[in-house]
Amino acid sequence: MTRDEAQTELCWQEKREARFQRWLSAPGVKFINAEAEQSYKARVNRIVDAIRLREPDRVPCFLPAGTFPAFYGGINIYKAMSDGEAMKQAWRKFLRDFDNDVLVPPIPTSARADALLQNKARKSPGNGLPENASMSQYVGGEHMKADEYDALIEDPSDFFLRTYLPRVMGAFQGFDRLIPFRYAFGLP
Repeated sequence: MTRDEAQTELCWQEKREARFQRWLSAPGVKFINAEAEQSYKARVNRIVDAIRLREPDRVPCFLPAGTFPAFYGGINIYKAMSDGEAMKQAWRKFLRDFDNDVLVPPIPTSARADALLQNKARKSPGNGLPENASMSQYVGGEHMKADEYDALIEDPSDFFLRTYLPRVMGAFQGFDRLIPFRYAFGLP
């Protein structure tokens, strides 16, 4: 029996406990030393205690820091979007200097991917905004029309692939001319 099959047999409380045990056992994770493993388990136990409504050793700290780690690390958003090593160093500095219990993943997307996708719904530093801009800017538009809800509900994947993405990403121009994939099965 696979883990997924076993999970379907469990009630929600058992599923939650199984999830907590996976978090604690950290399958596939190789810690750099015993101190790192001990620190990880303390953080997991802190979060699990809070979820179970037990008093943890301290209040778990989760800083949804957004792009602050970039600025704290001495780089701007454009640099974070275009230099992966600089972004990694900035986020490492943030994680070392703040006692965060949960890793907040970096927000910035890749400047190169942004340019290749030709995002029409968002301007970002270096892509429609000056490189020193402190945040991205969403561009309003009618990306979904009022009469399209039935199409979205009928086949969300098809709607996003053939309708929504061509409207918001220049790289997807032409996808609106594809036949729906549900009709394409069996075609050579």
